[in-house]
This record gives sequence, structure tokens and C-alpha cells, in this order.
Amino acid sequence: MLQEEKLEQKQNFDLLPGTVLGKCKIEAMLGRGGMGTVYRAYHELLQTQVAIKILHNASAESLKSFFEEAQSIAKLEHPNIMKIYDIEHHEESGKHYIVTQLIAGKALDSMLSEQGSFHVLEALKIVMDATKGLIYAHQKGIIHRDIKPANIMLDDHGNGKLTDFGLACSLDSSNANVAKIVGTPHYMAPEQWSNEAMDQRTDIYALGGTFYHLLAGCPPFKGDYSVVELLKKHLSENPCPLEQIVPDVPTSIVLCIRKMMAKLPGDRFQNCEELLVHLEEIYSSLKTIPCPRCGRENTKEHVFHCPRCKTQNLCLNHLLAHKHYCDHCEEMVTEAEEQSLLQELQQWLETLTKILIGKDDGILHIQESGENSLLFNLFPDMVELKTRDLNYEGVLTRYNIPLEMDRNTADKSVFAIKIAEALGWNIQKMKFYATKQDNMTRSFPLLPPHPANFVIQDNAKNFLKHFISLVRLYKSTFVPGGLMVKRSNKTVGVLFTRSGVAITQQQDENSPQEFIQDEEAAIDALKEALQRDCSQIIYREAIAFPPIHAEALFALPEKMDLERLISQGNWEQFQSYIPDLTALIPNAKTPSLNFKWSELQARQIHHRLTSMMRWKEWFELPGMETISVFHRILIMVAVIKELIRDVANVLLENARLYITTTNKMDKSCELILKSAEGMSPDNLELLKLMTRGATTPNRREQAAEYFTKLGDLYLQRDQTNKATAYYRCALEYSTKAEMAKLGLLEIAYRNGEYKEVEKLGVDLIPLLKANGTQGQSNLKKVCELLLTVDKGLVECRKELTDIYVQEGNTIKAISEFEALADFYQQIGKEEQSMQYYMRILELSPDREDLKQKVKAYQDKGKKILESIILEKISKKLCAAIGVIFILSLLLWQAFQDWHSYLCIHFLEKDISLENLQEKETMASWLSDRFALFVPNLKERSDFVLQQLKRAKRQRENERNQTLQKWQKRVELIKAIVKGYENSKNFLAAIDFCENIRKEIYDKEYQKKIELLEKEIKQKNRIQSENKNP
Repeated sequence: MLQEEKLEQKQNFDLLPGTVLGKCKIEAMLGRGGMGTVYRAYHELLQTQVAIKILHNASAESLKSFFEEAQSIAKLEHPNIMKIYDIEHHEESGKHYIVTQLIAGKALDSMLSEQGSFHVLEALKIVMDATKGLIYAHQKGIIHRDIKPANIMLDDHGNGKLTDFGLACSLDSSNANVAKIVGTPHYMAPEQWSNEAMDQRTDIYALGGTFYHLLAGCPPFKGDYSVVELLKKHLSENPCPLEQIVPDVPTSIVLCIRKMMAKLPGDRFQNCEELLVHLEEIYSSLKTIPCPRCGRENTKEHVFHCPRCKTQNLCLNHLLAHKHYCDHCEEMVTEAEEQSLLQELQQWLETLTKILIGKDDGILHIQESGENSLLFNLFPDMVELKTRDLNYEGVLTRYNIPLEMDRNTADKSVFAIKIAEALGWNIQKMKFYATKQDNMTRSFPLLPPHPANFVIQDNAKNFLKHFISLVRLYKSTFVPGGLMVKRSNKTVGVLFTRSGVAITQQQDENSPQEFIQDEEAAIDALKEALQRDCSQIIYREAIAFPPIHAEALFALPEKMDLERLISQGNWEQFQSYIPDLTALIPNAKTPSLNFKWSELQARQIHHRLTSMMRWKEWFELPGMETISVFHRILIMVAVIKELIRDVANVLLENARLYITTTNKMDKSCELILKSAEGMSPDNLELLKLMTRGATTPNRREQAAEYFTKLGDLYLQRDQTNKATAYYRCALEYSTKAEMAKLGLLEIAYRNGEYKEVEKLGVDLIPLLKANGTQGQSNLKKVCELLLTVDKGLVECRKELTDIYVQEGNTIKAISEFEALADFYQQIGKEEQSMQYYMRILELSPDREDLKQKVKAYQDKGKKILESIILEKISKKLCAAIGVIFILSLLLWQAFQDWHSYLCIHFLEKDISLENLQEKETMASWLSDRFALFVPNLKERSDFVLQQLKRAKRQRENERNQTLQKWQKRVELIKAIVKGYENSKNFLAAIDFCENIRKEIYDKEYQKKIELLEKEIKQKNRIQSENKNP
């Protein structure tokens, strides 16, 4: 007895705050578990707070095993594993204890009890941390064997840490200790239950169960199960599907947990490294990024980076349709604004050209919307620039121009910088005030003071030429547009946008355009294409390029690059690289009815463009050394782009004037429009103009072709309403405009108008067939499109089989032949079906299944008569068997109904409490029966069942009332007997009990009175013995 009390005191051994335990001083108790009690303590040697776990009820054998494994576990040092500092023995209490790292945080089991479950990403992050810790432990040869929420802690920084390696063992000893079943039943792997060898996959199973618990809020097998029941479930049953408990859980996580908790170790992840890779892939796909504008959480696939304002991780809601920049971008420019910029710069060029042609001296005033303005005094032998700056030295300092620099060089630099700045202004006014007008001196308006002045010792004509070149350079670089250069069957495209530059490459006409995203590759491609022997240079709009994404954009040349080029370059030399190609066109400046154009002039312009591609000389221009090679090339490309557009616009304006004035289109006008189309094929105004004057059949076909092109352009821009209108216009000019019908077919398919798709497709098939091989590709597309709408269009399949056979596409041809054979077989036309099977055998002679079908069909002819006779006999036999079967069913149903009738009749007549259970069973059985000949069987059965239940409740009420009545009588009897006892009159009490027992007929209460009587007699006997000892 004394030993048991001492053992109990040992087991309930608690340490008070201030107790010194080895090198540690106890501060407080943190908790108590099955294996031991945990305290917070201060480690005197380490000078830090630690956790101390004192082990309970440890036998000598288990302690020896524990210490052997603990020596290995103590070596584990990982951010996701709780560190073990020491393992000691307390002499006074005889307890062994472990000194570990004190983690400021909570265990997952306590967090689950508070919040129920974890968010998907939060749970995934915890499991990933635990996996990292297990990877390290497994590499050191240690398996945990008891992974569960209670053994994973979350510190204050949200990092998961594995704790309590108390059941851990080495991988080498896990096979030797299979006789010991250890772990927590809710999370134990099947091999732990069945005493099989354990390895790292055992921990993966338990981690999967923990993952399930974190998301579902309950263990994989929820319920008050015994250990044996849990054993059976882990060995043979699957947990409740996670998606039923958490409907919005991602499928990838459901499949991952399912694989982690596979019954067979071979079906799980084979190691934690493999598991971690899979978890990281899931986390990457599910991780949300907050939008910096609206705060909405998005996955990585649903954000974009605005290349203009450089804002990252924006919602796709902020992405403009068919654009590559955000809706709030300050530099966003619509098509109208781009056109406005083009018109504004064009107005500059027109004003400067008029001054140059007029040869008048005067003042050129450029005024910004704010206070910025420039005054250029144009004199025959010099040009003076006046600015609003306070003084000359301040301007030089502002632009980092050395004060000791030569005055002429410094002034020239300021001229270039000021002009470049003015080009970027929001200009309100640019006006020229001539010194003389109609031989009279003109008075100038009152202008604000411009204190700082700069002078160029050059005549006004050269200055104006340079000024025009600078404006054209700025226009070329910053006005959107594209250029395509073809050389050696290879095409390189460059598209300038307000957000950047996109560069594409097309290997041949049949291959798609691909964006070049590497700068070095882009430089090589541009240098290779932009050579003097290039065959074609075309101005293209953005619709001619693939949809642009932000990653495909290169940065535009900086305005500072242009300023350096302008300020440091040789003006005369620089102008030779920005020629006015329209000067090669007679009467180019003023459209005229006498405008003439020839193929020779077109070749001259092409030659002049290619002669500009002198890269070595271009790179060696003064000022180029400060600009990157890539931007040097882009500036040249931009210049060529605008030169081509200018020439195409000149041709277009002259053609428009001629057609508008004469209301006709002759051969010379057609030549002009054809040349313009060759330079700028995407110009909508040009295509509209080319459709006018279509009176002859050839012209009407040509007009239909141009309207179709307009429709294609609008369709590329997703403006389906305009595209539809132009396609219908094309059909008005030519009912056989198959390309227009193709466009309408695509629009109808996009809009889900499948009846219209079928109608247009059926009309198109004969038109495309008439075109022979030219229309074959379109015929193939139409037939494939129609089959997506209606798989029963046999004519489409027949056309496709012929096309596939011609192309040599045996697989697709066989697929279509099989579909046709199945179709005819379904409608009972075996002969046609066999014909297509024969075609398949021609393409694939090894098809034994088809050979058997064909042979069976051929043999079938011999047995036609036999089959007819057998068919008649079988029909009659089947009819007879059917009649017999139906009669049998009716007889069987009549027998069942007769039995049901007897039963319901019996129940309706005898609704008594006798054999109540059997009657209720019979009524329930009748309620579920189908009766053909007994009317209202279910309603009658339900009524009887209700009557029986009502009688049953009535009987129970009566019994309860009787019970309460007798209970009250018994209590009264006990009170009377108690009174006799108190007065020591036991004989009277005995007589009273005997009389009452005779009056009671209920056996149960007779027994109670007999017991009471015996008790009184016992007390009476004891009293008598006390009186007479």
C-alpha cells in the first residue's frame, strides 16, 4: 500500500516555479499530455527560455530505446523542426526530461479547436513546412511515426515546426521494431496497424491525414470509434471525400491528399522530396496576389503588368479589351488621340514648309498651354532663339552644358534641346509673323518677355530644313504604326505603339508570325532584313500583327536620346537620312487632276528607301555613340515607316481628288491606288476609295474583293457589326463572293447562330469546290466547322474524305470513312456502309475487324431466304412467348394482390393491441406494395398503420397513468410505515403491510410491499434482540 502511494506521488510529480532542474530554472507549467508534462524554463547556460518535457511512466526498456533514438534526434537542426538541446535525469523524482526549443506560437490542434479549420493556402503552407522538416529528418535516417496536428506548431511568423519526436525511430530500426504499434490512431498508416516495416512513406500518410484535418476541421475518420474500428477503417475504407465537406477545395489538393493517404505505400509519394515538388506546384497555381488598385486577390494567371505606368500584378479587370495596358494608365492614348497627335505634327510640318517656301523673314512663335513658349527670329544670315528662362548661364547649367564650351556649339545644343522639348508640349499655338507683308512693315503682337537668347550663325532656310527633319524624326518615333520588310522569303515586322515596340519574325508565308523577345535576337533579325536587297517594304497597321502581350514589348527610344542626337549631330548630314520622298512625286504637295504616276517612280522610291540602310554610316553619326545599338536601329526603322506612310497618303489624296471630281476611275487612277495599296494595304480610306466606280463586271468583282478586305480588317479588330455590313456590301456586288461568306460564317459561329452557320456553310461548299485546289483549304475549314455544329452533315464528311485522301492524311480519312459507315449502318443502308468499309480497307489492309464485317455481309446474301423464314417463325414464337409472359405476370400479380387483400381486410377488422408489433410490420409492408387489383392499398395501409400507432400511444398513456398512480400509493405506504417505525411500533407496521399486500393485485407492487415488509420484520427482530440480549 505504501509503495503504491509513493508511485502515485511520483506520477503526479509537479515542479513549482523557481525550482532548479539541472541547468534550468522552472518558470511555469505549459501543459500536460499522455507522455509527460511540459514546463517553460530559463536555461542559465544558453541564456534563453526553453521548454522542458518531463516523461511519465517510462519503463527501463522504453527509456533505453528512447535514449538511443534521442541521440540521433538531438542532431536535427532545421528551421521546421523544434530543436532538442539536452536529455537529462532528475535524481529526486527519478524522472527523465528533455530540454527543447521554446516556440512562441500554438499547436495546430488548439488552433483547430478555436477556428474549426484552415484556409486552403494557409493549410498548404503549413504542410509544405512540415514536409521540409521531414525531408531533413528522413535524410538523417529518422522517421517521426506520430505526425498529427498536436505535433505541429505554428510560430508567430506563421512558420510550421515539427515537434515531439518522442515516438521517432531510425529507418534502420523501424524494421526491427515492427512488433510495437505506436502512433495516434486517427492518423496512423495501415502498415503501422499491421506491424509491417515502416519508412518515410509512413510519415507521408500521417501528414496527409493531418492535411485533411486542417481543411475539413475533423480527422479523416470522424466519430467516436474504438481503436479496433479505426484499424478496420484505415486498412479497408476511404475517408469521406474532402470535396463533400469543403465544396470549394481545389481538385489538385483533393488528389494530392488522396495520393498521400493511399492504402499501399507504393501508391503514395515515394519520398518527401517528390511530395514537396508537387505541393509547391499547387501553391504556385493557387497563390493569390492582391491587386494594387482594387485589393482583389488573384492567382498568378489572372494578373498582368502594365508596361506604361509600370504597375505590376493588376487584375485582368483593369486590362483594356484588345489592348496591352491598364485602364487607369495616365499615358493611355486612344485611336482618336493618336490621330490627333498625327494631325498636330502634320500641322507643324505644313507651317514650317510654308515658311520655307515663302522665304520671308519673321518671328516663329511656339506657345504651350502653360507659360512655356519659344520665339525664333528668322534672319537671312542667322537665327535667334529667345526663351522664358531668366538668363543664359542658367539654361546651360540646367542642361549640363559646360559654361566654358564654345558659344556657337553651346547655342546649337540649346536650340536642339528646346526644339525637342517643344515637340513634347501640349501645343496650343504655332504662328509665324512675317517681317514684311505686301511690301509693308507689319506690326507684331505684344508678346511676353523672353530674357534668354541664343544664336545660330546660319541662314533661316537651313535652319527650317533641320527643324522639319527634327519634327519628322519625332513623328516617326512616337506616332504608332508598323513596318514589314521581306527579304529572302523571310519577313520581319516592327510595330511601334505608345507603350513600346514589338518585333515579329515569319520564316515563310505559311508559318505564323512569332514575337522576338530577346534584344540581341531582335538586333540580328533587323540587321539581316534591313538590307539594300530587301524585296518589299510595307507600312502596316497594328491589325496586321498578332495580339501583343506586355512581355513582347521593347522600350521606345527615349526623348533624351533624340535630344542628344539632335544637339550633337551634324545637321546637314542628319537631314540626308530623313529625306522627303514626296519630292520625288510631281505635284505631291498640292493634289491635282494632272497628277501622274508610274511604276518607275515606285521603283525609285523603293531604291531611295533601301539606300538609307547604310548601317555603318548611320551608327557613326555624331551623337549616336550615346544611344544603344538597338535604339539606333529602331530610329532608322521609324523614319522609314513614316516615309512610306507619307508617300501612300500623297497617292491616296491625289486619287481621291480625281475620283471625286470626275466620278470615274481610269487606268492611271487604278495604278495609283494599286501602288498605294502595295505600300499601305491596311488603310481603310484607301480600300473604301477602291470600291467606288465599280460598274463593269470586273469592277464589281474588284469592289466585292475590296469590301471583303474591309470586312476582314474590322473582323480582326473584333468590330463584328461593321465587318458584317462590309461583307454584305461585298455580296451586293457579287453573289459569289465566297470570302465574304466565309467572314459571315465566322461571325455567325462566334455569335452562336448555328442555323445561320449551317445555311452559309451549305451555300459555300459548291462555290469552294468550283475553285478547285485554290478553295480546298477553305472548303476543309468550312466542312470541319459545320461538323462541330451538326455531326450528321454527311456531305461535309464526304468532302473531307476526298480532301484527306488527297492530302495523304490517312488517319483522318479513315476516321471520316468510319463515321460515314456507322451513319449508313444506323439508318439501315448496309450496302453503302460496306462500300465505305471497303474504302477503309484500301487505306488500311490490315483491319481484320472490317474484313470480317465485309465477309459476313457477303455471306449474308446466301442466307437471305433462311433468315426470312426464321424471321417469320421467330416473330410468331416471340408473340406467343410474350402473351404467355404477360399472362403469367398478371396471374402472379393477381395472387400477390389476393394475399394483400386478405391482409388489409384482416387489419381493418382487427385494430386491437394484440400482436401489435406483427400488425405494424404487416401494415408497413402493405404500404410499400404495388397492387393492380386492390384499390387504394397504400392509403388503406397507411390508415391502419396510423390507427395502430394511435392505439399503441393510448395504451402507453394508460400504463403511464397507472404507473404514476401506484408510485404515489407506494410513497404513501412508505410514509405510513415510516411513521410506525419512528414510534417503534414495528408490529403495527407489519400488520399494515400484510393488509395492503392483500389488497394489491399488481404483482410488481406486491413484490415491493413484500420487500418493505421484510425490511420492517428485520428491524423488529433487531429491536427484540437488543431488548433481550
